[in-house]
Amino acid sequence: MSRNIKKARIARISKVKADRSLEERVIALEKQLNDMQAAMSCGSKMVRIASGNFEQSIKATLSMG
Repeated sequence: MSRNIKKARIARISKVKADRSLEERVIALEKQLNDMQAAMSCGSKMVRIASGNFEQSIKATLSMG
């Protein structure tokens, strides 16, 4: 194999490895983003539930007096 072909082959292999590494990093970041969005969604649901319970408690207290 000529020297240029060897260099081209090594460069192509390196590029494939680099691309795969980039793809793996993107997948990891997408998973992290999805996890954060799910946590925020769950947190906002809990806030709405707590707010609703608080509002019901206030209404019940006011109706008693």
